Parts: sequence; C-alpha cells; structure tokens
Amino acid sequence: MLREAGPELGVDLLERTLPVVLSVLFLAVVLTFAIAPGRVPVVRPPIPKIVVPVGGHLLKDTATLSVIVGNVPRALDAVREEQTRTRAERDAFDTFVAEVEAIPASEELSMVGDRTAVVRTAVTTEDRCEEVREAYEETVMAVAHYREEYDDTVTESMAGELGPDVTAAVASGRTLTPVLKEGLLHAATQCRDERETFLTTLETERTALGEARETLETVARRLEGVTTSLPSERSLEEIIATVDELDGAERDCEALIDERQHQRTDGHASIDAPRSTLPDLCAYLYQPLPVTYPVLADATDLLVKLRRTRRQLLREFSARF
Repeated sequence: MLREAGPELGVDLLERTLPVVLSVLFLAVVLTFAIAPGRVPVVRPPIPKIVVPVGGHLLKDTATLSVIVGNVPRALDAVREEQTRTRAERDAFDTFVAEVEAIPASEELSMVGDRTAVVRTAVTTEDRCEEVREAYEETVMAVAHYREEYDDTVTESMAGELGPDVTAAVASGRTLTPVLKEGLLHAATQCRDERETFLTTLETERTALGEARETLETVARRLEGVTTSLPSERSLEEIIATVDELDGAERDCEALIDERQHQRTDGHASIDAPRSTLPDLCAYLYQPLPVTYPVLADATDLLVKLRRTRRQLLREFSARF
C-alpha cells in the first residue's frame, strides 16, 4: 500500500513545495543582479513625474497630465474687483449729483431794452463753486480705490470726468449760475450713467468667463481621462474611440476661441472702459494678469495639449500594424 501511494504523495508534495522553490529562485536571481557590478536588473521603471508649466503654474503629477485652467479664474477675480469699484464710483456720482442739486445757484441778470431785469426774485452773489469742488472731493474722490487707480488732483479729475469747460468755470471761482449748475448736473449724471452701463458690460463679461471656464474644465477633464491610461495599455478600438473623443474636445476648444474672438472684436468685450485709452475691455480689465486675453490663452494652451495627445495616440495606432 505504501509503494502504491508513493507517486500520489510525491505529486502532492511537489505541488505544495513548487511555489516556495520558485520564490527562492526568483529572489536569488534578483539578488544576483543587485550585487553584480555593472549590471542592472531588467525591470519596468516607475512612471516618471511629469512637470509641465500650465497657465503660469508648475504642474506635478504621476501617470497623468492634469490640465489647470489658470488664467480664467484670475480673470473672474479681476472682473469682480472691477464691479466693486464701478459700483462705488456710480454711487459716488449719484451722491455728488444730489449735493450739487442742493447748492443754490446765483441769480442771472438779463437786459430788457435799456434796463436790467432780474430773472430771479433775489440776487445772490455768493460764490458756490467752492462748495462744488468740496462736494466732488468728498464723494467721487473719496472712494476707497481712488488714489490707487487715479491719483490725480481735483481739477484733473473733474476735467477728465465732467469736461474741461465745466471744470474751468468751476476752477475760476466764477458764480455758480443756473447754466453752469445745469452743465455740472448733466455731466455728473452722464458719468453715473456710464458706470451703470459699464456694470452691465462687466456682468456680461463675468457670465462669459464663467461659461468659458466651464467649457475649458470639461475639456480638461476629458483630456485627463485620456492620459490616465498609457497608450500601450489600450486596445485599437479604445484608441480609435479616444481619438474621436479628442476630436470632439478640439472642436469645443476651437468653437470657444471663435466665440471669444467675436466677443472681442464685435461683442461686449470691444467696448471701451470709462476714462480708459486702451483698445478694448480685456486690455483694460486684465492689465494685472500675465496675459491680456485669458480665455484665448487657456483655450489655446489646452488645444495644444489635446493635439499633442492625439498625435501620440495616432502614432501608437500606426505602430500596431
């Protein structure tokens, strides 16, 4: 019985000991390569860290090229700051208008034949122009950001906002006549209305930036989904489907660039800002940013990465044949 059971026992023993034997052999080979001078074990190296400048940031990641939409969020911050400042200026001009309205004008005299007729019931010779200047300084020039953004004198500021003629009349110390007061009120009201209109433009720009950010982040996530798996790990069918996906993402980027160019040349972004000599809204708003056109910069940067990844996939596809 023992002789008959011998072969079965040997097979069973081999099955139990073979994994241990193979493990010992593998460890011996690895140690041999590790200690042998000038020889390196043939193993697949870890995926290296990728360091790519994206939107002004250094992006570090493992196994995937993450895309950060960096300029558009900063542009949104700039628009919000400009909205805050513009509201303050609008309210300041609104207050200035109310204060000028409360300042009584001097009487006007007119000649009727050879006599001087008094148009008003009484003649007021007191100069009210100083009150106008003080009201301007205490309202328009008192906004929190005034010195940082403008930093000019009251005469320079009034000339830039209200016009040189009205400013010259006020600065000369002449009497605040009804005509001059009317001119002041008209100019100041126009300044207030310009800020109100500009606030509408800023809100349109904020909305456009938000939509652009959503589009860019959606495309970036699609690109991240592609780069999380190395091309060599994909089947041909997966590569073809991924190239089609990248084609769609490229079209989304190109459509966004076309739309933004239209906004810049013919849309809301072509409008000048109050007291600005710059060519368009973006040039005015995004002076502190590293780029003048943040949507175009981020979209173009993302488009380059999409096309680079697409070419890599197509090369992998070609290498399979």
